[in-house]
Amino acid sequence: MRRRREIEILNHASFIDALFLFIGALIFILLIVVMFSRELSLYQFVAPGGERLPDAVAGEKYDVILPIFGGNERYSCTLAAGKLVEGLHAKPTAPYADGTCGIEGTPALATAEPMHLEFLIRENAQGNAAAHTIRRRYDLNVLAPMKPAPLQLLTRALPAAIARNPYQLWFSAVGGAPPYRWEVQGELPQGMTVESQSGLLSGAPPRRAEYPLQLRVSDAAGTSSEWVSMTLSVVVALDPPPLRILTRALPNATAGKYYEVALSATGGISPYSWTASGVLPSGMVCCAGGYLSGTPIAVGRSRIHIAVRSAGDELLSGAAAVGDLDIEVEPPPAVTQPLRMFR
Repeated sequence: MRRRREIEILNHASFIDALFLFIGALIFILLIVVMFSRELSLYQFVAPGGERLPDAVAGEKYDVILPIFGGNERYSCTLAAGKLVEGLHAKPTAPYADGTCGIEGTPALATAEPMHLEFLIRENAQGNAAAHTIRRRYDLNVLAPMKPAPLQLLTRALPAAIARNPYQLWFSAVGGAPPYRWEVQGELPQGMTVESQSGLLSGAPPRRAEYPLQLRVSDAAGTSSEWVSMTLSVVVALDPPPLRILTRALPNATAGKYYEVALSATGGISPYSWTASGVLPSGMVCCAGGYLSGTPIAVGRSRIHIAVRSAGDELLSGAAAVGDLDIEVEPPPAVTQPLRMFR
C-alpha cells in the first residue's frame, strides 16, 4: 500500500514538472515572436542589374518612397554613402518627420551614370525599446529631358492672289513647343493683314503687283526658325503658276496623343480645296481647312492619297495636284510607376 502511494506521488510530481516545462516553453516562444516582430525590414525593389529606383528626369519633380514595413512605423533616414545630384534630397529631412523614407525634389542635371546610394534607416524607439537600424543600397539614374522635334517652318512659298478677291492662307510649321507666333517682314498689299497668333494671311489686294516678304515662326520656348524669303504675287488675269503640293512627308504621330499638321501647296489660286482618300489612321480626319488632325488610336503605318484644287479651277490649266503621303503612328512612351510603401 505504501509502495502504491509513493508511485502516485511521483506521477503527480512528473505531471506538475511537465506542466511547468510546457508553460516555460510557451513563454519562450512568445518572447521570440515579440522580439522578431520588432525587427525592421526593407522590401527591395529589384530590377535587372540590381537594386534600382525609378529613373528621374532633369527639371521634373521626383518623389519616390522606399517601401518599409515592420518595427515602429516612423523612421529616420540618412544617406550614409553616395551623393545625390543637386535638387534632390533624402526624406524625411528631420528625424521621424512623417514616417516615410525616400527621395524627393527636382534634379537640376542629368547624370552620366547611375548614382550609387546607401541609406541608413533607423526606427523610432518607443520608451526604453531598442531602436533597430538597417542599411540598404540603391542605384538612381537622372535622365536628360526629351527634346521636342526641331522647329521647322513648312510654308516656303505663297500662292498667287487675285486682285479685288478675298485671299486666305494659314502659315504652317511643325516641331518646337506650340503655340506659335508668326512674323512677316516686308510690305503687304493694301487691305491684307497677318494674324501673329494664328498665322492667317488674309484680305483682298486692290491691284496687281509683286510683294517680296520674309516669314519667320517662333514657339513658346522662345526658339525661332530662320527667315524664309517668298513673294506674294497679285494677278489680274487668271494666269497663276501651276498648283503644286509642297507637303512631301508627315511627322510621326503618337497613339493617344492629339495630332495636327497643315497641308501646304503653292501655285493656283487660293483658297485651296483639299480632299483625301485611302485608309486614315483610326481617330484622324482630313482635310477641313487643309489640316490632317485627330487622335490616333492604333499603332501602325498608313498611306493616304491627297488632292488639292485651287479656286476657279474650271478656268485654269494645272489647277489641281495630287500626291501620296505616309503617316506612322508610334506607341506612347512607357510610364514608370512610382514605388509605394508596404505596411
